[in-house]
Amino acid sequence: MNDKPVLKGVIPPIITPLNADGDVDEEAVERLIDFQLRSGVSGIFIMGSSGEGPWLDTAQRETLLRASVRAIDGRVPLLAGAMEPVASRVRERLPQLQEMGADAAVVATPYYFQADESVQCAHFAAVAAASPLPIVLYNIPSMTHNVIAVEAVGHALQHESVVGIKDSGGDPVLFSGLLALREIRPDFQVLQGAEAQSAWALREGADGLVPGFANLIPGPYRRLYEDPQNGAMQQLAIDLGAMRRHGFFLNTLKYAMALCGFGCGRCVCRPDALSRSAKTDIQRMVATHAPEAMACAPF
Repeated sequence: MNDKPVLKGVIPPIITPLNADGDVDEEAVERLIDFQLRSGVSGIFIMGSSGEGPWLDTAQRETLLRASVRAIDGRVPLLAGAMEPVASRVRERLPQLQEMGADAAVVATPYYFQADESVQCAHFAAVAAASPLPIVLYNIPSMTHNVIAVEAVGHALQHESVVGIKDSGGDPVLFSGLLALREIRPDFQVLQGAEAQSAWALREGADGLVPGFANLIPGPYRRLYEDPQNGAMQQLAIDLGAMRRHGFFLNTLKYAMALCGFGCGRCVCRPDALSRSAKTDIQRMVATHAPEAMACAPF
């Protein structure tokens, strides 16, 4: 198995930039990762929710992974999503992720059907026992419709391959329960993915942040990580999040990223549904709150 990655600081779950034909824009991927690394991030997470991982086809995943490995060049850990609803399909993905250069695989709870604690325990055990890569669990009930039980995570910790968790559920009680699991495994790494709770989580002892808006403001998130008392940095993330009022979060985020030259704004499965007024408002927010990203635009 690969060496255990150090998961700390800011690990952006980057978007998957596409071109007008729907193919992965490799040049935009490399420029986006370069922007992130120059801003001081500690890792890169591809094929997550912001990266449309469950929607990417095989060719898109391979192109994205190759471009990401090339751009990172071993400087920080590369986490790659293996977002499949059943353990057998996750296991099929893992050898390729390892062979192509990922440092860890990110695995969610089973989804589509209801998955209680016993189902989650069996799922994580089946994946972890067979994995050639370190495993980072992923709690994102807004997408999977199943909340990962703290007890299921604790059960998974008997497998040394399980090295951390990203929690995007937004439940502070559950997050505190995950932090408490370090009494069982002090090396277990707990990451906060709910943007509005970033500062609180760091003050409580979170190892790092995995916020979607770090695509646009990695530098401010790094400064928040360094100083969790920095209310201005936390408020900046909240203010930028107001763009979500205009609709599906990926439509708004990918349009914002396109303004900065990272892809054409297209989503894999969702048509552009933003109104002219929504686009104007998002342009204003990006210019106001993310000037460093805006400066990356090659036009």
